[in-house]
Amino acid sequence: AAALAAELQSIAASFGCPSVHARADYAAAVVALESADASAAMSAVRRACAVWERLGARYETARCRVVLGRALRALGDEESAVTELSAAQRSLAELGAAPAEREAAELLSPTYPNGLTAREVDVLRLVAAGRTNPEIAALLFISEKTVARHLSNIFAKLEVTSRTAAASFAFDHRIG
Repeated sequence: AAALAAELQSIAASFGCPSVHARADYAAAVVALESADASAAMSAVRRACAVWERLGARYETARCRVVLGRALRALGDEESAVTELSAAQRSLAELGAAPAEREAAELLSPTYPNGLTAREVDVLRLVAAGRTNPEIAALLFISEKTVARHLSNIFAKLEVTSRTAAASFAFDHRIG
């Protein structure tokens, strides 16, 4: 893919057409992102996005915003990543581009390690903070029995047998 992206860059340089340059920059951005070079990806995708915006190409602009969101996430800027991905998803929905919209939506959905649910992560964060089951129940407005059920599910998913081991997992995976 890197060789093909470089070839496309070469063609764009000799052709001189803005849309060909934008396609080449987009390809370079995707290759950089897949090669774990998010900074290079951001530079290239921003150039591509600027061209597509100037040309009024909404689909291409939205696809660039997806790549930009992925690059921002890779650089640790989750707030900006969500902004870009949300804008891309809205544009793709308006255009009726269902497969691309689903991709953006999936990137917006938080994923947690070991198949934990969002509520299980909430409980795990409080366990890691040293909270008791009654405290967790009060803070999350759920019953103590529900807290116990969540803990049982968490222990099974993490393959641990104690709150301490679960808290250790939370710290190791920056949940908390």
